[in-house]
Parts: sequence; C-alpha cells; structure tokens
Amino acid sequence: MIDQLDILLRKLITSTVAGFASDDQVRFQPPDDDWRTYVKTLSIAGQPANALNFYLVDLRENRKLRSNEKVRSAQNGDVSETPAPRRLDCHYLISAWSPADVTPAIEPTLDEHAALYLVASAFARSDPLVATVIYAPGPVPPTFPPDFATAELPIGLVPPEGFIKLAEFWGTMGEKHRWKPVVYLIVTIPILPIGQPVGPIVTTSFTEIHSTDAPASGETLLQIGGTVFDSAVPPQPVVGAWSNC
Repeated sequence: MIDQLDILLRKLITSTVAGFASDDQVRFQPPDDDWRTYVKTLSIAGQPANALNFYLVDLRENRKLRSNEKVRSAQNGDVSETPAPRRLDCHYLISAWSPADVTPAIEPTLDEHAALYLVASAFARSDPLVATVIYAPGPVPPTFPPDFATAELPIGLVPPEGFIKLAEFWGTMGEKHRWKPVVYLIVTIPILPIGQPVGPIVTTSFTEIHSTDAPASGETLLQIGGTVFDSAVPPQPVVGAWSNC
C-alpha cells in the first residue's frame, strides 16, 4: 500500500506542479551523495532539470482514528466479519534540488525555494488526497486496491512543530550535505483488514395470523433458519436437519 501511495504522490506532482512533469524528477531514495550525483546528471529533453526528493522518514499508527467497529457481510450462506481498518501516518520530508552551481549570476536556491512553495500549494489544494480525483479523467493504476483508490486520505502539511530531528537527519546524509528546508508532509492511509469467517447465516422469521375482525385471536409462528452442527470436533453440519418452532 505504501508503494501505491508513493505512485499517487508522484502523479499529483507531475500533473499539477509546473516544471516537474517527468517521473524522473520525483524520486523516493535517500537524499544522500548518490542522490546528489543523480540530480547533477538528470536531464529532461536534453536539458538539466530540477528534482524533488520525497523521503519516507517515519511511520506511526494514528490511534486517534482507531475504531472497534466491525462490519459483517454474507456470501454463499456464510457470514464474515471485518474490523475497521487501522490508520498509518506516513511521514515524508520533501526537499527541492537544483543541478546548477552557484555563480555570481546564478542562485539555484531561489529555484529550490520556488519549488517548495509550489509543492506545498499543490497539497494544500488536494486535501484530502483521493486517487480517483488525482487520476481523473483517466483510470487509476490497476495495482491500486479498490478501497485505496476511492479512499479519502487526510494529510498534515508543514505542522507547526516541524520535524524535530531534521538536524540529525541531514547529519546522516553525507559529509557534504548542509541543512536544507523541507516540506514536512504526513499522509494517513488505511491498513486494509481481511475479513474473518464467523459462521453460517441464521435467519428468524415471524408470521402473525389473525381471524377476521378478531384482533385478540392472533397467533405468531416463529421460524429459525440456519445450519445445525453435530458435537464432533470440529463440528460438522447435519445433512437434512431442520427445526420449526
């Protein structure tokens, strides 16, 4: 599911943010020395191009959205029970990168700051994220589970507290790395549960019979339908068994 989220984030950027129309400009690898080399050699239509790094830095369960609700469904005479999905907060640090070198006439940091603003604006306009909306009018990729394709994914954008370990993060990305500003993005996705069988369907029917003009003469017939099991281990259905009350 997280890989589908990555694809969705890339699609949002390439379809809405000017200057980042290629998938090659939006990557998810660590922003380390290998990444710096990648940016330096990145070329789109024969021209150097800026890049965005979406780095998944943390995963946390969103316990505020946890629910004990369960949904029951019936198929072929059996009942299954599916718990409400848990929610997973995916924490991304988004940084902008220019391949240009600093000269008296070129200040690549300005391009990077402009890109960060465009990225923040794109997510602000798209909260919550919905795959069918982002891919419209085209279809979502066939690898997207149906529940994910239509789900509303809430986002947290540049929270006031920021990413408290940002200095530590950049300190692990190579000796040549300096502190860079980031767009701190949190996207909440469901952990889709699997339904568990709970038993066969049991139905109860009530039939009331009244004599004409005699309300007090009512008679109620109760009929319970289901499957009768024997006492074996594990229990086995009894063929031809029936009950009428």
